[in-house]
Amino acid sequence: MDSLSAFNDSDYRAPISYELIEVFSWMVPILFGLMTIIGVAGNSLVIYVIIRHGQMKTVTNYYIVNLAITDISFLLFCAPFTATLFYPSPWLFGAFLCKFVFMMMQVTATATCLTLAAMSVDRYKAIVRPLQSLRSRTTNLALSVSIAIWTASLVSSIPAILYFNLDDDVICVEYWPSWRMAYGLYGAIVLYLIPLTVISVCYALMLHKLWRRVVPGDVYNDQQNLRHKRRTTKMVLVVVLTFAICWLPVHVFSMWYRFAQQRFPVNDATYIFKVISHTLSYANSCCNPFIYAFMGENFIRYFKKAFPCCFEKNRQGVTSHAANTVT
Repeated sequence: MDSLSAFNDSDYRAPISYELIEVFSWMVPILFGLMTIIGVAGNSLVIYVIIRHGQMKTVTNYYIVNLAITDISFLLFCAPFTATLFYPSPWLFGAFLCKFVFMMMQVTATATCLTLAAMSVDRYKAIVRPLQSLRSRTTNLALSVSIAIWTASLVSSIPAILYFNLDDDVICVEYWPSWRMAYGLYGAIVLYLIPLTVISVCYALMLHKLWRRVVPGDVYNDQQNLRHKRRTTKMVLVVVLTFAICWLPVHVFSMWYRFAQQRFPVNDATYIFKVISHTLSYANSCCNPFIYAFMGENFIRYFKKAFPCCFEKNRQGVTSHAANTVT
């Protein structure tokens, strides 16, 4: 995410067509504004539904709350300021926000990755080792893990606080020492590849367990429980895959930009790739509420309770259409 500072680099802007910069200077802030509104509203609804209803206070949903908080923080503290970087103007928000915004990018990206890994390990324990995990899978532990995730994320963001500064009071840029590339590798490997590897191993074991042939004589309740576990696991898997897809381009760009340095190709194509990659990373923070709404049975039920008028109108419309069809 720290490669975003290149948007403020006048050397980077020079070879790019003015028309392209002009289009993105108004298009990207509008997109970011829409994503912020949708993402904050959707994730706030998810948090409300889980906190409001006792049945929703499960271990998995505690991690979902933590994920929603990281998405809201990412959108509120980063998106509005990042949107201004696409407009050819100086940094307007002072030295403190220069450090704070890029620190929050690092904090929320780290917290998201670690929360997804924790969710996957939790699902693995629930499905592959259900009896052994009865004592360890508690909401108190999930809360403690979530606090530890935020603490680790804050500690890992210290370099962003130290090395982001204003240049001549107009440009927010990073001034890294000789280990700049090492920190870039740390971000890509420790905060992306390793968590995804852990997640992949957990899901390989879970899928093997969940989709084995059910032995004859299983009672109905066991079948229902298995179906619920499969549905929940698929929902978490879709959340993880969405994250992996949305964040892959920005990590590719960041590593390319860091290691190529003076040989980095500055042209319209790389500028477009950069805009798309960072837009996808923000779009990821809007996706999860929709995944829960379409794939989470309990979420669907409580979303309907939260907005009965909307679903009632939809139900009446379907009923009316069916009556007209019969007539």
